Amino acid sequence: WGVKKLVWVQRHLPRLLGRSKIDVCHSLKHIGPFRAECKQVFSMQTLGGHLGFFSGLYPVSLSEHLYWRYCGRQWLKRLDWLITIAQFIGEHISQRYGFPADRITCIPYGRDAFFRPGPQSETRDTSVTRPYLLHVANVLPVKNTLTLIRAFALLAAGHPTLKLVICGDQRNAYARKVTSLASALKITDRLTMTGFVDKARLRQLYRDAEVFVLPSLHEGFGLALLE
Repeated sequence: WGVKKLVWVQRHLPRLLGRSKIDVCHSLKHIGPFRAECKQVFSMQTLGGHLGFFSGLYPVSLSEHLYWRYCGRQWLKRLDWLITIAQFIGEHISQRYGFPADRITCIPYGRDAFFRPGPQSETRDTSVTRPYLLHVANVLPVKNTLTLIRAFALLAAGHPTLKLVICGDQRNAYARKVTSLASALKITDRLTMTGFVDKARLRQLYRDAEVFVLPSLHEGFGLALLE
């Protein structure tokens, strides 16, 4: 994303839609053109841009926050229909910005049939050994990972073989706080942070886990719970 794409959407896309006699413009990710003559629909998958910068829950820049907070508010006045992946998102937008609730449709994510019950693995993964708790989420403040580390440290004292496995992106400053806290609480040797894993390995991690835990402060949808 960036200034060039923003200019293209606001300056060139309306002309393109007009010449092509498009009836509906459906934006899947970013704010659409303010001056489009056709109907506009937007699919919103997260509240990150609206909640992020000042809440500290999402690692978004101030410019991105302002883009969604102010440009987004103006665009909602022109928007014909809003599609969300969860009622939580639609309710927040309706209450915060006054968008008509009767023009919001919730279409939740579907279940991926790949993630289904099955046997535990017979072969041992040397990087992850049972028994363990499993947390599947990008390591971000909104996922409340620091609280998870503190809770696990308390639990680990009475369960000397139990481990904690965290799957998700950890390329940010908050992830470094997580590893620092684990070190301070002396549980580093019982914590495995895998980063992203492929679907096959993730399914097996689910199957082999003793408990799945997701202590998020809030979720737009919570796809890991569905998995």
